[in-house]
Amino acid sequence: MGNTITEGYADSLDVVFNMDLFHIEKGVKDLDKLSKRLIRAAEKEALEAFVNMVVQKLQTNVSLAGYPELAARIKTRHRRGRIEIWFDAPHAVYLEYGTGIEGSVNPHPLATTIGWGYMVGKFSGRGSGWWYPADESYGFQKTFIGLNGQMYAYTRGGLSAGMFTHRTLEWAKRNYTRYFRKVLRTAIKSRYGK
Repeated sequence: MGNTITEGYADSLDVVFNMDLFHIEKGVKDLDKLSKRLIRAAEKEALEAFVNMVVQKLQTNVSLAGYPELAARIKTRHRRGRIEIWFDAPHAVYLEYGTGIEGSVNPHPLATTIGWGYMVGKFSGRGSGWWYPADESYGFQKTFIGLNGQMYAYTRGGLSAGMFTHRTLEWAKRNYTRYFRKVLRTAIKSRYGK
């Protein structure tokens, strides 16, 4: 019989606890070790499930911001004990933080914190606007392919900040603790009953 909480993990062990009335101190220490193992197992399960929820929330927020094709470009990986979520699209940062006049009117909440700037004002040369990395899926009127093979698109007014990643991160901050408590409560109930 395997441990239902850690089932499927390589380090899965049955959770067993025995209390000996003649060795209560040892029993308390064993109970403490058991609860720590249970918490670690529940945390691992909760983290993996929560990452899936975050990706789904990010896909929804990307679509609501008007960039549904970007939802397919979300990637995840486990690295050095952390889980990373990112976009496999060089233009995603421009859609997140916004650009130009539109971006400066509706700036991203973290724009000044990270040093993001919005180009506004008069431009010399080919009118007021600029080129930025893009993707063929947007169907821009003016595009060119750079020497590095990257497509660039032209804009005059810029883009409002999409803030899809920011909104997802704020949602994750508000909901992780609540979700972890729920998973831990469920793990304890499934193992020990009410």
